[in-house]
Amino acid sequence: MKRSPILSAVLGPLAVAMLFTGCAVQRGIEVLKEPVARSSGLAVLFDRGRFSPSTNDVLRREGLSGEDPDATIRALNDKLRGGGQLDVRLAAAEVSIGAGLRDDEKEISRAFGYLLTAVELSEPGLALPDSDLKTKLEDIFDLGSGEIAALLHRQGLADGQRLEIAGPLRTYLLKWKSGSTGIKRADYYDTLTPTSRMKVRGYETVNVRPGVGGCMVGYRDGTEERRIKEPFMPLTGYAVPLTATLDWSGGGAEVVLHDVLEEEKVTLAGKIYPLAADFTAAVATASAATPGGDVGWLGLIRPGQASAKQGLYLLEPWRPDRIPLILVHGLMSSPRTWETVINACYGDPVIRKNYQILVFFYPTGFPIAENAATLRERLKAFQELYDPQRSNTKMRETVMVGHSMGCNLTNFQIRDGGDSLWSQFFNKPISDMDLPPAEKAELQRRIYFKANPDISRVIFICGPHRGSPIANGWIGMLAIDLIRLPLTTINYASNNILSFTTGLGHSVISESHSSIANLDVNSPVLVSILKQPMPEKPVIHSIIGDRGKASGVGSSDGVVPYWSSHLDGVKSEYWIPASHTTATRNPQNAREIRRILYEHLGNKLPAASH
Repeated sequence: MKRSPILSAVLGPLAVAMLFTGCAVQRGIEVLKEPVARSSGLAVLFDRGRFSPSTNDVLRREGLSGEDPDATIRALNDKLRGGGQLDVRLAAAEVSIGAGLRDDEKEISRAFGYLLTAVELSEPGLALPDSDLKTKLEDIFDLGSGEIAALLHRQGLADGQRLEIAGPLRTYLLKWKSGSTGIKRADYYDTLTPTSRMKVRGYETVNVRPGVGGCMVGYRDGTEERRIKEPFMPLTGYAVPLTATLDWSGGGAEVVLHDVLEEEKVTLAGKIYPLAADFTAAVATASAATPGGDVGWLGLIRPGQASAKQGLYLLEPWRPDRIPLILVHGLMSSPRTWETVINACYGDPVIRKNYQILVFFYPTGFPIAENAATLRERLKAFQELYDPQRSNTKMRETVMVGHSMGCNLTNFQIRDGGDSLWSQFFNKPISDMDLPPAEKAELQRRIYFKANPDISRVIFICGPHRGSPIANGWIGMLAIDLIRLPLTTINYASNNILSFTTGLGHSVISESHSSIANLDVNSPVLVSILKQPMPEKPVIHSIIGDRGKASGVGSSDGVVPYWSSHLDGVKSEYWIPASHTTATRNPQNAREIRRILYEHLGNKLPAASH
């Protein structure tokens, strides 16, 4: 059927976008001018126009207006030394934090003085029995700690340097905690932002761990210079969840940054407390910096223009004691499709202590075998960099999760290629083919490969293992018309190549060789790879969407029918009430992935876990 180029240009993008991307979710963060903390009291507590009712009562009782913060704080502190009650401590701390926030932009030294005073006054309240006043003191401690860390970072203070700060009650010597290393060093980050000044949008679940300390997000930009040293750093950099506290044990005030993916507790004044953490704020920060649907669309129709962004990326600096968890997105998508899954993993204490997440971005318009070869090479480079002696047992337990076309790429990682695959498409050995060296090398990398021995478990989500009827229909044909591959790919139309093909090979090569053509129903490329051996025999799980309708034979996720997504012999087959395009954002999908990750560790997901 002849297709109108005008019709293709108009309907193609719309049709493909509707079927493969689903509804866009506006997610991200908004940096606030006024701080908002986790407990309900803070919305009133830090309204600059008024104090809390408790503090107003204390100020009236003591005949203080609060308009002169220094005099008010000193008078209330004198009252505390004379045996004042908890409400007096709260009033002194609240006046201090309010003054510190007001002076933030006017005079940094004065802001530091008030904030340090607020933290010092509020810290004794952490050990008191639960009460509304204690909760407000905890809020002041947390907010003050985060604000101090952010202000200190903006001063560019080097390790070992200190500031002399005059507060209303005493003089402080302020510095970063001595001896901090790695991601606990303040100078590792370009910005440190308290999560009390961040509004997270678009997440059904906000994973916050109750405790003490100022929750932060440390952001390190992915500059070219840094990525030379850290080649698996995202182009957009790292967003790391941190928590700040103050250590007074050395006589001064040392700001401590805690790695909340490692640390669960903190010791303050000899007492142990749970360490607060905000994981979703870091996920949202990374997501906001990551290209969204536009790069997925560009990667489909103009893959050459998006190829500079392709790669395997860590979400945070490498940790040798974690199992790699690799997420591979689908057609016309990007790593942002995994936001719900990543957020759920960071919110689970067992998973965040045992796994390290990586994402693979690839331009989805390239042929599946080409993208699979790129993934194979990037994963090999990752393993050789961080485990050159193959002595890290965690690397041998790698888990790979694919969605949609990401399942096809994953299939190429767990199976052997070689002569048996080659002979299905070509009737001569590659050594006998009269082809340019570059084309011969490209054919070699796509067909002659070995299964990755480190992938021990695989999760397929809505996998089009045998293609999709959509690719054969008018929508698929329109999409193929839109795809423009760069000239650096193999010239499949070459008479030389066609003369060396089998009948099956000719049927593949004589057609369009884009990714969508590879997704035809019973595509020879996909069917052939399913026949290849899996020498390492990884454990395989399938998650299949049924759109909330009847599951099983005859069902579909709206793009991939059950006969294509089903695989015999898998460890588990789990159904979720989602469509193909919403599967990665479905809460049941995230829960099932968590269950499988627990199983991988030899554990069971708690029954009450959500």
